[in-house]
Amino acid sequence: MPGQWVAMPSICSSRRVASHKACNQWADEGSLQCAQWADQGSYQCSQWKDEGYSACSQWADDGYKACCDWAPCSWFCDALVWISNVVCHAWYWVANLVCQAWYWVANLVCQGWFWVARWVCLLWVTIFYFWRFRLSCGLKMETRGKDQGRRGGRGWPRGSAFGCESHRRAS
Repeated sequence: MPGQWVAMPSICSSRRVASHKACNQWADEGSLQCAQWADQGSYQCSQWKDEGYSACSQWADDGYKACCDWAPCSWFCDALVWISNVVCHAWYWVANLVCQAWYWVANLVCQGWFWVARWVCLLWVTIFYFWRFRLSCGLKMETRGKDQGRRGGRGWPRGSAFGCESHRRAS
């Protein structure tokens, strides 16, 4: 027969590419949601810390005003208010660090989940399309005789199974 066989893009490869894009898009969207959630949580931690610092300062101001005026009492009262204020600020500082660390670690775990899930999805798609379409479009179609097929002697035209065409004859 005149002419030569030329590899053509098939519906199999276009479905595989679309599936790979879907895996990547899903993972990218999930990863973005992880990052947005972590940023929002980190912002809330910072807001809570700032509100706590303000509450500590307000409480200290009120405490200094409430202290007695005479000498030994005012010294002890001022010292107690000062120590309480330092402890209050330290509490909010440590709590903010724990809160920030929580969102940082949670974001890493979430990002890691989507990274692993992306590769599992891509692996699944590759395996699925290899066994489902590669074999259907490639090997099975190539091994059939010209006039023989599985449908009672009626020949299948090349590329008819699953809408696949792995090769076309160039004219």
